[in-house]
Amino acid sequence: MDKPYFLMTFANDKPGRLLRGVAEERDAISEALSAKEEFCELKFISAINTDMLVEELCKKKPTILHYGGHAEGEVLFFNSSQNQGIQAEALASFLGHFGEIELVFLNGCATFDFGAPLLEVGVRHVITTHAEIDDEAAVAFARHFYQQLGEGQTVPDAFAFAQDAVKMRFGGADTRGFNTSGFWKTAPAENRQFPWHLENSARDGKQTPWRWEEPEEEAMGAVVSGKLGGPGLEGVEIRRGKHINTSSDSNGNFELRLKYSWIGKKIDIEAKKPQYEVVNREALTIFPEKDRDPDQKLVEIIMCPEGKRSIYASEYYSIAIQEGIGRSSNTLQEKSNINEYVSSIADQLKSLEIEDSSEQTLKAFQYLGKGQIQSAIDALKEEELIEEMKEVLEIEKALQTRKKNLLDAFLLKASALILAGKFTEADNCYKKATEMAPENYEVLYTYLKFLYKQNQFQEGKVLCQERLTGIVDRSTASALTTSNFLHQQGRFLLKSNDFEGAKASFEEALSIRKQLVVENEQLKETLSKKIDELEASLLDSLELEESEAKRRFEELWTLKKDLKLNYYKDQVAATLHNLGKLYLKEHEHEKAELFFLESVEIDSALAKADPEQYTPYLATNYLDMGKMYLYEKEYEKAEACHRSALKIYKEQALENAFEYEPKLAKALLHLGNLLIAQKKFEEALPVMEESLRIHQKYFAINPVAFQPVLSESHHKLGKLFRKSDDLKNARIHYEQSLQLREALWREDPDAYADEYAATLNNMGRLFMEMGESEKAAGCYKRSLAIDEALAKTNGKVFAIYQLYNLKDLGFLYAATAQKEDAKRYFQEAIEFFSNIPENIKSDLLFDLKFLKQKLQEVS
Repeated sequence: MDKPYFLMTFANDKPGRLLRGVAEERDAISEALSAKEEFCELKFISAINTDMLVEELCKKKPTILHYGGHAEGEVLFFNSSQNQGIQAEALASFLGHFGEIELVFLNGCATFDFGAPLLEVGVRHVITTHAEIDDEAAVAFARHFYQQLGEGQTVPDAFAFAQDAVKMRFGGADTRGFNTSGFWKTAPAENRQFPWHLENSARDGKQTPWRWEEPEEEAMGAVVSGKLGGPGLEGVEIRRGKHINTSSDSNGNFELRLKYSWIGKKIDIEAKKPQYEVVNREALTIFPEKDRDPDQKLVEIIMCPEGKRSIYASEYYSIAIQEGIGRSSNTLQEKSNINEYVSSIADQLKSLEIEDSSEQTLKAFQYLGKGQIQSAIDALKEEELIEEMKEVLEIEKALQTRKKNLLDAFLLKASALILAGKFTEADNCYKKATEMAPENYEVLYTYLKFLYKQNQFQEGKVLCQERLTGIVDRSTASALTTSNFLHQQGRFLLKSNDFEGAKASFEEALSIRKQLVVENEQLKETLSKKIDELEASLLDSLELEESEAKRRFEELWTLKKDLKLNYYKDQVAATLHNLGKLYLKEHEHEKAELFFLESVEIDSALAKADPEQYTPYLATNYLDMGKMYLYEKEYEKAEACHRSALKIYKEQALENAFEYEPKLAKALLHLGNLLIAQKKFEEALPVMEESLRIHQKYFAINPVAFQPVLSESHHKLGKLFRKSDDLKNARIHYEQSLQLREALWREDPDAYADEYAATLNNMGRLFMEMGESEKAAGCYKRSLAIDEALAKTNGKVFAIYQLYNLKDLGFLYAATAQKEDAKRYFQEAIEFFSNIPENIKSDLLFDLKFLKQKLQEVS
C-alpha cells in the first residue's frame, strides 16, 4: 500500500504583515514528525501560491493537507503579486474531486468558515480557528498536535492533547487569559472560546478516527553463483536488519517479508554463506519500483568464493549493463543512438573496482541495472561536469590560490562570462552555485545583484521572499544577512512599483543596519581599551620572550586596523538612498531630500577615507538628488548634482569602462533632461546623443540589461526633438522607445507599465502636433487604460498621469471641434483632480484653472 502523504504548505505574502512564525511552524512540524519519516511521505512547500497548490494536489491526493499563513474569515492568502486568496467554497469544491481526505488543518487567523464546506465534500477531520491567533501559540499548537499524531494518537486525541498543552502555556483554565498572549484582538471577553476548533465527519452515527498503519511488502528474489544468470545457490541466509530471516532453496529462490517498507524505499539486505561473499552488494540498497515485471525477481544477489569478488564484479558490471539496455523501453532507434555512449560506460565500469567507484558512477550502474538508460547517462554526464569544473578549479588555484572549491569556480566562471558578454551562461553558473550551496547567503546575494542588473525583477522577488521566509526568526542567519535580503527585496519591489512593500522592506533593513552601526561603535570602544592595555604591556614588560612580544605586536596591529573600519555605515547609506528614491517616485520630495542628504553625508565621510570604494556611491546619490531638484525646478542645484556625478563617473570610466560607462551614460541622460527643461535644446543634443551612443554599445553586448535604459534614451531624445519642432526625428526616436518598452511591458507589466504608458502619451502629443488626430487619440487612450490600472493599486503615484491623459484627450477633441467628447474628458479631468495627492495638488492649480476655462469654451 502507499504511504500516507502529508502536504504541508505555508504562505507569508500579505503586504505589511509579515508572520514571524511561519518558518518556525514549518520546522516544528518537521521535527514533530521526524520519528515517522519512515512511514509517511512528507512534503513542505514555502511561499506557496494557488497554481502550486493545484499542481501538487493533482499529482497526488494527500492524507493530510496543512496550511500555515495569513487568513481572514473565508479567505486564505497565498503568495502572489496580486495578494491572491482562496475562498472557502472554492477550496472545498476543488478538494471534493479527490475523494476522502483524512485531515485539513488551516492554521491561520479566523478560518472557521472553512469547516462546514470541507466536511460536506468528504474531509474526515477539519481543524480551524475562531479568530486572530498569536504566532508563537500557533507554532506551539501545531507542534504538540503533530507530535501526538506521530506517536500514534487519533486526530481527536491529538487535538485534545495540543489544546491542553497550549492552555497550560498561554492561558490557563480560563480562556479569557488568552487575551494577554495576543490571541484575542477583536472578540469581546464573554464570547471568547479556545481559538482552535476540531470538526469531525460522522459516518453511520460514529466517528472514524485515523491511525497509523504499518504495511508489509514481500521481496521475491534469487541468489546465484558466479555471475548474473548463473546457477542458483542453496542455503544462503537472507536477512534485513532485525526482521525475519529466510534461506534460499535448492534453486537459489527466497521470499522475504519486509515490515515497515514500501516499494521504492531504500533498504539493506544481507546475504551470508560460509566461504562466500556478495558481488553486487551496492545494488542491494534499492528496493525496485512497482512497475517492474511481477514475474521477475525483485532482488538478484550474486555470490562468489571469498577473495574472487573483484574478478566477478567487473564481469557483473558488463552483463548488468547489457541486460539494462535490454530492459529499456526505448525504441530500437533510440537504443542505437545511445549504444556508443553506453558501451563507453560499460568499459569504464568494467575497469573499476566497486570500492573505487564514485557515487555518481554507482548511481549510473543502478539505473542501468533497472533499464533506466537515460537516467544513467544523466548521472554520468553530471559526473563529467563535476570533473570538468574540478579542472577549472585547478586552473583557478594556480592563478588565485584563494579559489579552493568548486563553488568558487562557478562564481569565478560567472564573473568571466559576464565580462565576455555571455549573460545567459553566467546566469546558469549562478543557478548551479545556489543549488550547490543553498544556505550560502553570500552566493545567493551575489546572484540577486546580478538578477537586478539583468532586470529580472520577478525572479529576484521570489528568491528574496523564499530566503526571508527561511530566516524570519533571525536564528539561522546574521542580522547583516537578513538586512541584505530585506534591502535587495526592497529594490526589486520598488522596480516593480510595489511602493508599500518596498517601504516596509527598506525600513526594516534600515533599522537592523543602524543597530549594527551602534554595536560596531561599541565594539570600537572595547578595541580601543584593549589597544591601550596591549601598548602598556609592551612598554612595561621589557623581559618578554621574543615569540610573545611578536604575538602581541601582531595583535596590536590587527586591532588598530579594525579600529579604522566603518562597518555597516555604507549599508545604512545604501538603504537611505533607496528610501529617497522611493519617496521621489511618490512625489514626496521633502522626505526624499532628507534621506538623500543623510546618505550623502555618510558616503562623503566614507569617500574621504577610501575614495576608490565609496566615491561611486556618492555619485549615485548626486544623480538622484539632481532628478529630485529638477522636479522642484531648482535648476541650479539640479545641475550642480548632475555635474558632480558626471565628473566622478568620467574618472571611474577611464579605469573601468565596462562598469562605469553605462553609469556615465545615465548621468548624461539626466543632464540632458535638465537642459531640455531649461529649453537649452542645442546644448542638450550632444549630451543626449552621447548617452544614446553608449547605451547602444552596451545594448549590443547585453540586450536584457540595457533594453530599459536604451528605451529611455530614445524616449528623451524624442522629447528633445519634439520640443525643438523637429517632428520627423522625434517620431523616429519615440517609435524606437515604444517598440522597446512594449516588449518590456509584455514581459514584466509590474515593472514597465508606467514607462510604456509615458511613451504612449508622448507619442500621442507628437501625433497631435503632426495633425494625425486619430493616431493621437489611440495613443492617449492606450496610455490612459494603463494608468487607470496603475492608479487603482497606487493612486498616490499614478493618479497624476491619469489626469494628464484625460486633459490631453480633452485638448485633442477640442482642437478637432468634437465638442461633446472634449467636454466629457475635461469634466472627467476636473472631477478627477480630487484624486491627486495633496503634496502635489498645489503645483497643478494652474492646470485646474485652465481646464475649467477650456470646459467653458466647449460648453
